[in-house]
Amino acid sequence: MKKLLILLHGVVAFSGRLASPGPYHPAVSAAALLIHGKADPVTPWEESERAATSLAEAGVAVSTPFEPGVSHTLSTNGVQRAAAFIAQRFNQD
Repeated sequence: MKKLLILLHGVVAFSGRLASPGPYHPAVSAAALLIHGKADPVTPWEESERAATSLAEAGVAVSTPFEPGVSHTLSTNGVQRAAAFIAQRFNQD
């Protein structure tokens, strides 16, 4: 069976978790923004914390703005941070 190799250049995740097992083979310039509310009753914010650790160990530049008092939703602040991250990734040389 052929293995599919996907090069990760950037990802934004809200209230997520890393479900795929390693090993991971990210692109050299890969970056991830993992936004998670600390009051999330659906997916605990620690799932994003674990994902950040795994991705960082694989060489991904990870940013994890954990939002106090935010539940399983997209906050205005989170969306603004995601938009800025995406713009920054597209404006790289």
